[in-house]
Amino acid sequence: MAMKTNAEHLAGLIADPDDRRHGTRRGASLMCPCRRCAEARARMSAERRERDRAKRAERAAKRKPAAPKPRKPSNDVCTVDELLLPMMGKPSIDNAARVCCVCGVPATDRHHIVRRSSGKLVRDGREVAKPTVRLCGSGNAGGCHGKAHAGMLHFRWARTSSEDSRTGNVLVGGHWEYLETDEPVKYQTALGMDGWRPL
Repeated sequence: MAMKTNAEHLAGLIADPDDRRHGTRRGASLMCPCRRCAEARARMSAERRERDRAKRAERAAKRKPAAPKPRKPSNDVCTVDELLLPMMGKPSIDNAARVCCVCGVPATDRHHIVRRSSGKLVRDGREVAKPTVRLCGSGNAGGCHGKAHAGMLHFRWARTSSEDSRTGNVLVGGHWEYLETDEPVKYQTALGMDGWRPL
C-alpha cells in the first residue's frame, strides 16, 4: 500500500472538518487553512521564539566576558630638561640674506637652540625637532655661535596670547628672544635676568 503524500493528507484534512488532526501540531504543519490549525501554528511559533530566546540567554550567561584589549605601550618619550621644553618644536630662525640673526654679519652656521645632547622629546611616536638659529662664527669657536656655546648668548621662547575681538577666541603664539651677557652664565640664571630682546 502506497504512503499518502502531505498534499493528500492536507486534502483529506480540509475535506473533513471533524478530523481529529485539526488544531494539532500535525494539522498546523500540513498548513491547514482552518482557524484551529492557524491558531496552533501561531502558538507553535510563539513557543519556538521563546525557546530561542531562552537558548540565547543561556549561551550569553555561559559566555566568558571579553578580555580587555591590552593597551599599546605609549611611544611618548621625554628626556629633555623641563627648562628647555617650552622651546621644543618651535620654528627655527633663518633669513634669505644668510646673515647672523643676532648681529647681522654674514653667517653660514646653524646653532641648535636646544643642544643635540639635551635629550629628546617624542610625542605620538614622532620625535619633536630641536629648533635652530643662523649664527655667525666658525663652528663653535668664534662669533655669536661661539658665544652661545660659551653660555654668553641665550635664547628663549616668549609665549603670547590675545583675544580676537570679533570671535572671542584666544589666539596663542609667541616669538624668540635672546640675551647677551658679558660673562658666561647658566641658562636657568639667564632666564631670571633683564635685558632680553626680540630676535
